[in-house]
Amino acid sequence: MRKYKYKEVVKKEKVLVNITCDVCCKEICEENNRFYFKVRTSHNCWRNDSIESIVYLDFCSYECLSQNMTDYFDEARDTFRYEIERSDY
Repeated sequence: MRKYKYKEVVKKEKVLVNITCDVCCKEICEENNRFYFKVRTSHNCWRNDSIESIVYLDFCSYECLSQNMTDYFDEARDTFRYEIERSDY
């Protein structure tokens, strides 16, 4: 048999309050954008330590996304990954 009682619990939580475009530094918000792009880049040339190469980026427009993609693929020298997700507000 289990007996329960109610207790008040205070919890701190990390909450996203602001997103800024990683190219133009414009604030990404509901008023400015209908959607934005979330990107995750990584590579596996370090074998098991490649988890350290993961980078998360946010872009406010196709133009900023395209600029970053061009720069990323121009500099890529090894096996790489570029994952894009369109996120609606």
